[in-house]
Amino acid sequence: MRETLGPVDPVSIDTPLGKINVRPSGAKSVHVDAPSLSVDGKPLRAWAFLVGDAETRCYEPIREFREGTFSTALPALGARLVDGRDADVVVLGKIVEVVVPAVNRLAQDKWQLFLEAERRAISNDIRGLEEKLDHLQARIDAKEQEQNSTIVELRQG
Repeated sequence: MRETLGPVDPVSIDTPLGKINVRPSGAKSVHVDAPSLSVDGKPLRAWAFLVGDAETRCYEPIREFREGTFSTALPALGARLVDGRDADVVVLGKIVEVVVPAVNRLAQDKWQLFLEAERRAISNDIRGLEEKLDHLQARIDAKEQEQNSTIVELRQG
């Protein structure tokens, strides 16, 4: 059976707001963690989940359609100031202006990292399917054994 593969190691990128850690989870999605950014002199922690197109290697936060317009989905982007308050939309916009181009440059320059993340995800999916198959085969074997035992008992009785 295959071994479960862990995620690829994150890549640290220096940006004008501070260091961000980028971890592709496949060719179509990226997790960004920024434990120590500074926007307009305010220290904060930020995170983002970006999705993209493997062909263009361009990523952006997940969008949702609400009230007739597209906007960034709430779980796709967030930031918290050191005092515990959530960052406002202006600060989030400034973060996106830095994070998205940095991730897109990384995708252009180090596409092999994204492909490795995709390979690991596919391998783990296959492992999960193999486990399900083994479980189902064990159930089938148990049912067959039960039926064979019943047949033997009926012939003897």
